[in-house]
Amino acid sequence: MSVPKSYSSVAVLLHWVIALMIVGLLFVGFFMARLGDEQLSLKFELYQWHKSFGISVLLLTSLRLVWRLTHQKVEPLAAGWRDAAAHATHVLLYLLSFTIPLAGWAMVSASPWSIPTVLFDLIPWPHIPWLAEAANKAQAEAIFKQIHATMAYGAATLVALHVLAALQHQFWFKHAIFKRMWFSSKDTISEG
Repeated sequence: MSVPKSYSSVAVLLHWVIALMIVGLLFVGFFMARLGDEQLSLKFELYQWHKSFGISVLLLTSLRLVWRLTHQKVEPLAAGWRDAAAHATHVLLYLLSFTIPLAGWAMVSASPWSIPTVLFDLIPWPHIPWLAEAANKAQAEAIFKQIHATMAYGAATLVALHVLAALQHQFWFKHAIFKRMWFSSKDTISEG
Protein backbone atom coordinates (compact mmCIF):
# COMPACT_ATOMS: atom_id res chain seq x y z
CA MET A 1 0.00 0.00 0.00
CA SER A 2 1.40 3.36 -0.96
CA VAL A 3 1.76 6.17 1.55
CA PRO A 4 -0.55 9.16 0.99
CA LYS A 5 1.05 12.46 0.01
CA SER A 6 -1.78 14.63 1.31
CA TYR A 7 -4.39 14.57 4.06
CA SER A 8 -7.99 13.45 3.70
CA SER A 9 -10.83 15.96 3.60
CA VAL A 10 -11.85 15.04 7.16
CA ALA A 11 -8.30 15.54 8.47
CA VAL A 12 -7.99 18.85 6.60
CA LEU A 13 -11.35 20.12 7.85
CA LEU A 14 -10.56 19.21 11.46
CA HIS A 15 -7.09 20.79 11.20
CA TRP A 16 -8.33 24.14 9.90
CA VAL A 17 -11.43 24.38 12.12
CA ILE A 18 -9.41 23.57 15.24
CA ALA A 19 -6.56 25.88 14.16
CA LEU A 20 -8.92 28.84 13.62
CA MET A 21 -10.62 28.18 16.94
CA ILE A 22 -7.30 27.98 18.81
CA VAL A 23 -5.99 31.21 17.28
CA GLY A 24 -9.29 32.93 18.10
CA LEU A 25 -9.26 31.55 21.65
CA LEU A 26 -5.71 32.77 22.20
CA PHE A 27 -6.51 36.30 21.00
CA VAL A 28 -9.77 36.52 22.93
CA GLY A 29 -8.21 34.93 26.02
CA PHE A 30 -5.31 37.38 26.14
CA PHE A 31 -7.71 40.28 25.48
CA MET A 32 -10.36 39.38 28.06
CA ALA A 33 -7.77 38.67 30.75
CA ARG A 34 -6.74 42.33 30.53
CA LEU A 35 -10.25 43.77 30.76
CA GLY A 36 -10.99 45.63 33.97
CA ASP A 37 -14.07 45.47 36.14
CA GLU A 38 -15.43 48.59 34.44
CA GLN A 39 -16.05 46.34 31.41
CA LEU A 40 -17.55 43.48 33.40
CA SER A 41 -20.47 42.88 31.02
CA LEU A 42 -18.17 42.49 28.00
CA LYS A 43 -15.75 40.37 30.02
CA PHE A 44 -18.56 38.03 31.14
CA GLU A 45 -19.85 37.63 27.58
CA LEU A 46 -16.35 36.92 26.23
CA TYR A 47 -15.72 34.35 28.98
CA GLN A 48 -18.92 32.52 28.04
CA TRP A 49 -17.93 32.35 24.37
CA HIS A 50 -14.35 31.44 25.31
CA LYS A 51 -15.65 28.50 27.36
CA SER A 52 -17.93 27.38 24.50
CA PHE A 53 -15.15 27.39 21.93
CA GLY A 54 -12.65 25.90 24.40
CA ILE A 55 -14.88 22.87 25.06
CA SER A 56 -15.46 22.62 21.29
CA VAL A 57 -11.67 22.44 20.76
CA LEU A 58 -11.48 19.68 23.37
CA LEU A 59 -14.23 17.66 21.65
CA LEU A 60 -12.96 18.24 18.10
CA THR A 61 -9.38 17.41 19.10
CA SER A 62 -10.64 14.14 20.58
CA LEU A 63 -12.33 13.37 17.26
CA ARG A 64 -9.21 14.39 15.35
CA LEU A 65 -6.99 12.13 17.46
CA VAL A 66 -9.31 9.16 16.90
CA TRP A 67 -9.25 9.92 13.16
CA ARG A 68 -5.47 10.16 13.12
CA LEU A 69 -4.98 6.91 15.04
CA THR A 70 -7.36 4.97 12.79
CA HIS A 71 -6.10 6.18 9.40
CA GLN A 72 -2.85 5.88 7.51
CA LYS A 73 -0.22 8.57 8.12
CA VAL A 74 0.93 10.76 5.26
CA GLU A 75 4.42 10.68 3.84
CA PRO A 76 6.84 12.80 5.93
CA LEU A 77 8.18 15.94 4.27
CA ALA A 78 11.54 15.86 6.02
CA ALA A 79 13.95 13.36 7.47
CA GLY A 80 16.18 13.28 10.51
CA TRP A 81 15.94 16.06 13.07
CA ARG A 82 13.38 18.04 11.05
CA ASP A 83 10.98 15.10 11.03
CA ALA A 84 11.58 14.55 14.76
CA ALA A 85 10.98 18.27 15.44
CA ALA A 86 7.76 18.22 13.40
CA HIS A 87 6.57 15.12 15.25
CA ALA A 88 7.40 16.65 18.65
CA THR A 89 5.60 19.88 17.75
CA HIS A 90 2.50 17.97 16.62
CA VAL A 91 2.49 15.88 19.81
CA LEU A 92 2.79 19.03 21.93
CA LEU A 93 0.02 20.78 19.98
CA TYR A 94 -2.28 17.79 20.52
CA LEU A 95 -1.34 17.68 24.20
CA LEU A 96 -2.03 21.39 24.66
CA SER A 97 -5.28 21.12 22.68
CA PHE A 98 -6.45 18.73 25.41
CA THR A 99 -4.84 20.16 28.52
CA ILE A 100 -5.61 23.85 28.02
CA PRO A 101 -9.38 23.29 27.74
CA LEU A 102 -9.23 20.78 30.61
CA ALA A 103 -7.42 23.33 32.80
CA GLY A 104 -10.00 25.97 31.83
CA TRP A 105 -12.83 23.58 32.65
CA ALA A 106 -11.17 22.80 35.99
CA MET A 107 -10.75 26.53 36.66
CA VAL A 108 -14.43 27.37 36.12
CA SER A 109 -15.48 24.25 38.04
CA ALA A 110 -13.42 25.34 41.05
CA SER A 111 -14.52 28.98 40.87
CA PRO A 112 -16.22 30.22 44.04
CA TRP A 113 -18.64 32.10 41.76
CA SER A 114 -20.14 28.80 40.48
CA ILE A 115 -21.21 30.43 37.21
CA PRO A 116 -22.88 27.83 34.97
CA THR A 117 -21.33 27.03 31.63
CA VAL A 118 -23.85 26.94 28.79
CA LEU A 119 -22.17 26.21 25.48
CA PHE A 120 -23.21 28.74 22.85
CA ASP A 121 -26.14 29.71 25.12
CA LEU A 122 -27.75 26.36 24.24
CA ILE A 123 -26.10 23.35 25.89
CA PRO A 124 -25.54 23.17 29.65
CA TRP A 125 -22.04 21.88 30.42
CA PRO A 126 -21.41 20.39 33.87
CA HIS A 127 -18.73 21.46 36.28
CA ILE A 128 -16.25 18.79 37.35
CA PRO A 129 -17.98 17.51 40.53
CA TRP A 130 -14.97 17.05 42.82
CA LEU A 131 -13.72 20.55 41.98
CA ALA A 132 -17.15 22.15 42.30
CA GLU A 133 -17.29 20.74 45.83
CA ALA A 134 -13.66 21.48 46.79
CA ALA A 135 -13.03 22.92 50.26
CA ASN A 136 -10.74 25.74 49.11
CA LYS A 137 -12.25 26.67 45.76
CA ALA A 138 -10.49 30.03 45.43
CA GLN A 139 -7.05 28.43 45.80
CA ALA A 140 -7.91 25.64 43.34
CA GLU A 141 -9.25 28.20 40.86
CA ALA A 142 -6.05 30.26 41.14
CA ILE A 143 -3.87 27.20 40.50
CA PHE A 144 -5.84 26.12 37.43
CA LYS A 145 -5.95 29.72 36.17
CA GLN A 146 -2.14 29.88 36.30
CA ILE A 147 -1.82 26.51 34.57
CA HIS A 148 -4.34 27.55 31.89
CA ALA A 149 -2.57 30.87 31.22
CA THR A 150 0.94 29.40 31.20
CA MET A 151 -0.07 26.69 28.74
CA ALA A 152 -1.81 29.30 26.56
CA TYR A 153 1.48 31.18 26.20
CA GLY A 154 3.17 27.88 25.35
CA ALA A 155 0.50 27.16 22.75
CA ALA A 156 0.90 30.61 21.20
CA THR A 157 4.63 29.96 20.87
CA LEU A 158 4.09 26.51 19.34
CA VAL A 159 1.45 27.80 16.92
CA ALA A 160 3.88 30.50 15.76
CA LEU A 161 6.64 27.90 15.28
CA HIS A 162 4.22 25.62 13.43
CA VAL A 163 3.21 28.42 11.05
CA LEU A 164 6.83 29.46 10.48
CA ALA A 165 7.82 25.86 9.76
CA ALA A 166 4.94 25.53 7.27
CA LEU A 167 6.03 28.74 5.54
CA GLN A 168 9.62 27.49 5.45
CA HIS A 169 8.51 24.21 3.86
CA GLN A 170 6.36 26.03 1.31
CA PHE A 171 8.70 28.81 0.27
CA TRP A 172 12.23 27.77 1.25
CA PHE A 173 12.22 24.01 0.64
CA LYS A 174 9.55 24.28 -2.11
CA HIS A 175 7.43 21.50 -0.61
CA ALA A 176 3.78 21.86 -1.55
CA ILE A 177 2.74 21.93 2.10
CA PHE A 178 -0.34 24.10 1.56
CA LYS A 179 -1.60 21.84 -1.21
CA ARG A 180 -1.02 18.90 1.11
CA MET A 181 -3.05 20.56 3.90
CA TRP A 182 -5.95 21.68 1.72
CA PHE A 183 -8.91 19.91 0.14
CA SER A 184 -7.85 17.86 -2.85
CA SER A 185 -9.61 14.81 -4.24
CA LYS A 186 -7.03 13.55 -6.73
CA ASP A 187 -3.93 13.79 -4.51
CA THR A 188 -5.42 12.07 -1.48
CA ILE A 189 -4.56 8.39 -1.60
CA SER A 190 -5.86 7.43 1.81
CA GLU A 191 -8.20 8.74 4.43
CA GLY A 192 -5.27 9.30 6.86
